[in-house]
Amino acid sequence: MPESQQSEKGINIVLDKIFSNTARSVIDFGAGEGKWGKALKGKMQIVDGVEVWGSYILKYNLHNFYDTLYEADMRKFEFEKRYNIAILGDVLEHVSKDEAIGFLNKLKDNVDVIYLTIPVTVCIQDGEAIGNPFETHRYQWSDKEIRYDLGFELLNVSVNDNGLVAVGCYEWIK
Repeated sequence: MPESQQSEKGINIVLDKIFSNTARSVIDFGAGEGKWGKALKGKMQIVDGVEVWGSYILKYNLHNFYDTLYEADMRKFEFEKRYNIAILGDVLEHVSKDEAIGFLNKLKDNVDVIYLTIPVTVCIQDGEAIGNPFETHRYQWSDKEIRYDLGFELLNVSVNDNGLVAVGCYEWIK
């Protein structure tokens, strides 16, 4: 789905953390419908986005919400500059565990802080959504894996709007 499963509480926690930080540059992986770009554009010095599905870029007019928008697969993304903050809003579950770990290792070399929102209970999404083959969930992460294996700190867990999925909100600081 192009929109996040994260509750409004989780979104507000991330925004409060970003705005209380002296950081000036943000990169949003999995831009989707542009939620983070809309919330941050004009309030940060640089707000860049990465979206793999070209149809979302057109449908949601993503170029309006990001200073630079890359149409790219995060697993193959090549950093042109360093960012203070990266946002991974409901994206890691769309790649295999090994691909996610490889991407995170590269990301941690290029940012100071990562905010991650991700389903931590079963959230089946098998196959295309809105014609997008990248929407399939490839791995189900647990809170324990995210905190202990990936090194993130838990900020919040809340249930999505339909009450079926618990979504964790995490922070990693270099």
